[in-house]
Amino acid sequence: MATERELLQRAKEMIREKQYDRARVLLNRIPNNKAAIVYLRELDKIDPQPTTFEEAKEDLQHAREEIREAEHDLQQQQNTFERAVRVNSAVLIFFGTLLGSLIGAAADFGGAVDTFDRFRSITYPELCVVGSSTILERGQGMAAEWKDEFQAQEKRQGEGVRVTNNPVGSTAGVALAADGGCAHVLAMSEPMTEAQEERLAAGGVDLVCAAEIGYDIVVFVTDINNPVTVAPLNDLSGMLLGRVQNWNRLSTAYDAQVTVLARQESGTTEVVLKNVANFDSQGAREFPPLANYRFCDSNEDCLDLALSTPGSLYWVSAAWIRTQPSEYFQVVSIVDGDDISVNPLEDAVDLDDYPRPLQRPLYMYVVQTRNTSDAQLERARDYLRYVRGVSGQQVLERYAFYNHFDQPTDVNVPFPGGFQPLGTPGRQICRQVS
Repeated sequence: MATERELLQRAKEMIREKQYDRARVLLNRIPNNKAAIVYLRELDKIDPQPTTFEEAKEDLQHAREEIREAEHDLQQQQNTFERAVRVNSAVLIFFGTLLGSLIGAAADFGGAVDTFDRFRSITYPELCVVGSSTILERGQGMAAEWKDEFQAQEKRQGEGVRVTNNPVGSTAGVALAADGGCAHVLAMSEPMTEAQEERLAAGGVDLVCAAEIGYDIVVFVTDINNPVTVAPLNDLSGMLLGRVQNWNRLSTAYDAQVTVLARQESGTTEVVLKNVANFDSQGAREFPPLANYRFCDSNEDCLDLALSTPGSLYWVSAAWIRTQPSEYFQVVSIVDGDDISVNPLEDAVDLDDYPRPLQRPLYMYVVQTRNTSDAQLERARDYLRYVRGVSGQQVLERYAFYNHFDQPTDVNVPFPGGFQPLGTPGRQICRQVS
């Protein structure tokens, strides 16, 4: 019988060959696989399944209402359109052609309405969410669900918005905002440092909101042939610093050099080096000189290297590694002192039972740059409220993160200067700006 990974691979090949129906059959055979759920959702966008005649009639009515609404918007915003997208008589021809197509072919309504929505959306303010790949990882789907739900929520309230997710890494997200890139919400899997605050300030970027959005735990993995399944935290620290350079320190059955894999400018890397190795990596840009480090570009790239490199050691979010086939890698459970080791992929994890250095809060910061409009700033605040609300937290938990309503004990959650810490009565997470 084919494994889930094999079924996913076949489905991806069929999608590339535009064999959408066959791909759906394979994906529906693994209904609880998160990657399959994402693929099915994307398939419904590019190749909507057939509707009944009654559904098509209802789509027609909705499409006509959308056309009337758009014509009204066009009349009111004509000057804005002329400056922004140089609307001219061709737009009127477009609307006429689109309306004729809708009336003449009810079966094509899904695609037509989607095209129409895309046209309307160019007038919506853009909301750029940038930073942590742990939070915004494309292959994981959490940020994509937040995007879809928030856009739908704003549309229902009559306030359109276009959300874009840019998972460049926590440190790289700060740099992008400071350098004038499109950034309204910074997602970070590490606390913001004073140096990062100063860099934002130097770039004319103001911090408007700061809040924790949930919690994550970090998992260490190695190649499948490594017999070491449990490691003391002190030995792990020694590997990261270069004091322990061979796995035979932990198991005489495995004589292999320790090869540490790392993503630079990554919040997860920063957390591990700071909390486990007590090493200041300057935003995951500097590494212990005595250790054998090898750099990679993404979680997928690093995991592939970990699987193919004897003696490898890699760290990653537990939520992300759950999306990968567990038969290909070995989890190294960590023991801190007298605590019992916990395998987060097999055991039900209570955060209070997991090693403190490997727990971390996840953050979002609303920022205002010189180019941020009032509408974008308001949408960014609304987005943070949505993510921290019940609906956003339900999405977060579906992807194996931990909600912020149930804060683990003894976990430090630092915030930039001027922002109130957790537990402050009447705590405000956003500042008023003029």
